[in-house]
Amino acid sequence: MHTANAAQADASGTMEAVKAALASLPQDSVVLRYLLAAANDITSSDVDLAAASGAIVLGFNVEPAEAVVADAKNRGETCYSVPEPVPAQTCRRPPSEWLKPLL
Repeated sequence: MHTANAAQADASGTMEAVKAALASLPQDSVVLRYLLAAANDITSSDVDLAAASGAIVLGFNVEPAEAVVADAKNRGETCYSVPEPVPAQTCRRPPSEWLKPLL
């Protein structure tokens, strides 16, 4: 299974650390692909990108604005928070089982 992501973190160094942590997980069932990885809040543009490409929105130490959450819900998208530390077994389970939805 391939997973495309639009990812946001609170700082660029943090984003690189998150990407490295996710890349170090066993990827026999999931191959990660990033459409966007930046230090920024989650925006409606991230939701647009996810909806258009079948990606999921990941956030680390960021919270989307209420308007962004409402937009995501209207589109049937969910923004997820990446846990710290990233559990080693995560790539063997669907993201909905280990990522916490940002409400």
